[in-house]
Amino acid sequence: MRGIGAEHRLRLDVGIGDWPRIERKGGYMEGGYNVAKKEAAKRAGPRDGGGVRLVKKALVGKRVEIEWQDPAPELQPPLQDMLLAVMADAPGWADRHDPIKPGAGQPAIEDGARCMYIARLSDRLPKSGIYFEIGSYVHGQAEDQITLDLDREEPDVVNGPLHGENGQLRSIHHTFRCVALGETLLVHNERGGGGMDSLARYLTRIFRRHGYPTLVRVKILDVFSPSLRDAIEAGGGAKGIRLDIVGGVPERIPEDQKYGGPLGALKRLFPGSRKASTIVTAPTDLTLAIEEVELAYNESQQIGSVLDQVSIVLNRGKISSVGKYLCRGECDVDVTGRGRFNKDAIRPGLYAFLDDLRMPHHRDFRMIDENGYFQNRAPVAVR
Repeated sequence: MRGIGAEHRLRLDVGIGDWPRIERKGGYMEGGYNVAKKEAAKRAGPRDGGGVRLVKKALVGKRVEIEWQDPAPELQPPLQDMLLAVMADAPGWADRHDPIKPGAGQPAIEDGARCMYIARLSDRLPKSGIYFEIGSYVHGQAEDQITLDLDREEPDVVNGPLHGENGQLRSIHHTFRCVALGETLLVHNERGGGGMDSLARYLTRIFRRHGYPTLVRVKILDVFSPSLRDAIEAGGGAKGIRLDIVGGVPERIPEDQKYGGPLGALKRLFPGSRKASTIVTAPTDLTLAIEEVELAYNESQQIGSVLDQVSIVLNRGKISSVGKYLCRGECDVDVTGRGRFNKDAIRPGLYAFLDDLRMPHHRDFRMIDENGYFQNRAPVAVR
């Protein structure tokens, strides 16, 4: 589905160790020496006060929603308690592996199967928050590999399984680095790990297997930052939520598509129509429910969703790209030799992100309370 300009006077500036540099209106025309230095610095990235090269790693904030069989527990256990229960019931990493280790006489794990496991978990006592890592790999996946031979006419690239020095089959490994508190899940996601859908499926299976058999499904949902509320108010308040479907609609729409389903059924009544849209106006109490915007947006991001876009119609304008207001953070990570980054620096970055979300900011509003439950879903007044 889914400049910065400057005025410069013409002058010739010659410095010791520098090539001549002409500075003129519209920008610099520089000698090759200075250009090379700047380009190299740009590639190297920012550095801290000690000269260590730093890179920024993106972090995302998610809300975890859990569906239960009837009867559901009176109080949903917080994420950190559920994770601790798993670790107590499954002390070995193989016990936390999904798929389950095949027993004697059972078929082996199939090639191409997504495999995941909780690698490690640590508490931040006396402060709040649980840090954990989930390893992810595709069993038996064949990868493109190159042998360095610069005398060949073409590069020696083959596709096949990876093997270690002893000939044992190996797999490409990716790691989700996470912090959990209450219903809050903060994640640094390495590309190739399978994404949030894979993470949600794994947590569903591992929680159900270790301590929570009545759990039906774990859902990992996007949430919006307070900046969305500010944008709504800057536009004079909201008139309503707009939903759009562009293109065809399948014959059968999954029942869980609460927002796109009814609109898709209506679109089918007009064969050949390219687009179907509807605006759900704000309720009579003159509020716009941020919770509904979040739920509709999350539905539009699901694989197979018929809903293509969710936007907000304002009294002055429109918020088309609501996704840019999602809860996101970042942390600085130092780079070690050969371009590798210090992965241990992500844990304090995630904890700092958690602490920041619990701090009051604009108009004393904060994203989550002390126990990790979101406070940003209250209605926004419509002017």
